[in-house]
Amino acid sequence: MKKLVIIIISWVLLFYTLYFYQINTQLADTTFTAQILENFRHSPVMNTTMGNSIVESMDQIWGKSAQDVCNLPLTTRFTTLPWFHYYFALYLLMPFTWIMSIPTLIAIVQAGIYLSVLVFTYYYARQKNLNWVSSTLITILVSQHPLWIEGIYGQFYINRLFLPFSALFIWFLDNKKINYSALGLAGLLAISTNEIYGIALATIIVSYFWIYKVINRKLCLLATVYLLYSFVSVALIQHNLGLVLPQTDFLSKTASGGLSVTIERLTSDLLDQKTQIFLWVNLASLGILAIVARRALLPFLLILLPNLLINIGGAEKTGWSTHYHTSYFIPLIWFSILGISRLNNHKRLQTISLVVLISLSVWINPYTGKFRQTPHFSLYDLYQKSHDYHTLSPIYLNFRNRLEEAVGSGQSVSLLEPLSYHLYTHETYYYPHNIEGVDNVILRYDKSKIGDARFSSISYGRQFDPAMDACILSRMQTQGYDLENPLIVDDWAVIKRK
Repeated sequence: MKKLVIIIISWVLLFYTLYFYQINTQLADTTFTAQILENFRHSPVMNTTMGNSIVESMDQIWGKSAQDVCNLPLTTRFTTLPWFHYYFALYLLMPFTWIMSIPTLIAIVQAGIYLSVLVFTYYYARQKNLNWVSSTLITILVSQHPLWIEGIYGQFYINRLFLPFSALFIWFLDNKKINYSALGLAGLLAISTNEIYGIALATIIVSYFWIYKVINRKLCLLATVYLLYSFVSVALIQHNLGLVLPQTDFLSKTASGGLSVTIERLTSDLLDQKTQIFLWVNLASLGILAIVARRALLPFLLILLPNLLINIGGAEKTGWSTHYHTSYFIPLIWFSILGISRLNNHKRLQTISLVVLISLSVWINPYTGKFRQTPHFSLYDLYQKSHDYHTLSPIYLNFRNRLEEAVGSGQSVSLLEPLSYHLYTHETYYYPHNIEGVDNVILRYDKSKIGDARFSSISYGRQFDPAMDACILSRMQTQGYDLENPLIVDDWAVIKRK
């Protein structure tokens, strides 16, 4: 009973921190999830204008020249189902959309997801006969890993639900007697978070075979089903969208030049500085324990392999708060507990080893791989952010209210990503999509400049031609936007039609 109370109190405290933190920090991924959840109040259809326009932007706009972009119609083809990913797990949240606000729901679920990682770590460690001291220490070590302390502050990717569901899958898998009904349900929940995670579950099963030197016919069947689900789903997505996903685009380009080119490119990616940081950070915390686990070295490398070999921009290396690291976090914890459990007969050495790793983790900067000037404690960081963002929340909420008032109730808007979550209840599009069909366009505003030079967009490195803003503004003038009299909200301009 005491442990349940501790879990509930921890959940409330994490929710409290995230609710205020998320007011002004969430971007387009959280926004399109929020739009789907908001639509669930009225319909079971997964509809999101922001998500659909992001898919279009990936295909038509990002990385293209101004001339190419300005000659496009900039309309969104996908108006109903966002089949860029299969996010069936979202339907689990539908009933809660009827009883609470979407921002509240998102903060509660995000807090629950990351709390579940720590709960799994502690109780799985206890199942492997670690005493309560060592179980607590390895739980603290997990909270120091950047996938936890950075991930909890990231956007609300639907993929994050894979963390608790994969933890359940491993919990039911690594038992003396496997409950196949419970295992199958956990697996179904896990693959419902993203179509690609069938591969992750199959990898977990293969790792189980290797570690315990067993081959199980039922588990082989499950692994085959999971693999087929992933391959068929990815093929359907590419067929439906007519687009090439970043991951498959990387793989096709890597393999298209023949064996020598493939080896050269993969070797180059392995020697990349960010890849080395990725490997070092994982090794210096949980990875070293995974390596010393009996027969866990190959599974450890196997679960990291996609992040080691694939390079689609760098987020899959050191973008710790992104969804690119979700698939291997729980298996990494699994292997690390198997490793430290080898010292169960040497409790003092076990405790000292965990204390040393925790001490190391507080000094490592996960983005540079170098040592920090001051230590970074995850629990203190949570407290500090909770205090800071609660203090700032009235300012952020005031900004949101003024932005809502400037845009107008029920009005559509093409906008830049940092503002998207503030206006998730509106029909929003990823700028410059649908500028000819919306009621408002929101751009950055520089009061020190004059004329159209006052307005600018934010590229996030996806646009490399500064002339794009000029040509978009020209199209907006043709469409009757009042560029002379924008509504100014801090450093943002809400541009309406005349």
